[in-house]
Amino acid sequence: MLGVERPNPQWRLVDDNTAGKSLPSRFASGMPIGQHGSWDRSTPSGYKVNFILFANGMPSGDPEDVLTGFLDANGSARGRPVGVAIGGDGELWTCLWTEREMCQKVLVYQMVMAGRDR
Repeated sequence: MLGVERPNPQWRLVDDNTAGKSLPSRFASGMPIGQHGSWDRSTPSGYKVNFILFANGMPSGDPEDVLTGFLDANGSARGRPVGVAIGGDGELWTCLWTEREMCQKVLVYQMVMAGRDR
């Protein structure tokens, strides 16, 4: 899995062959990875959504951060991305779990990056 010997339990993978056609061309072949974050580390890790590009059906290059900001300045989680999907119009759908509200929210982001074409 993505060049590691053991799967990282923070990773949640989404693969949708039809949605990639509506993504910015840079992201037409790959998948988002939701890292829901660590709760048992002195220094938090995860708490973001990456996108990993694929070439010939295999991961190609390092994951790229596409959605961050889930940790505040003190390192406390504002929410945890617990699932990701690509919508039919190129949106990045992220299911967000927040401890304070004890509920899930679905956040929708357009994957249009500055300086990159759609």
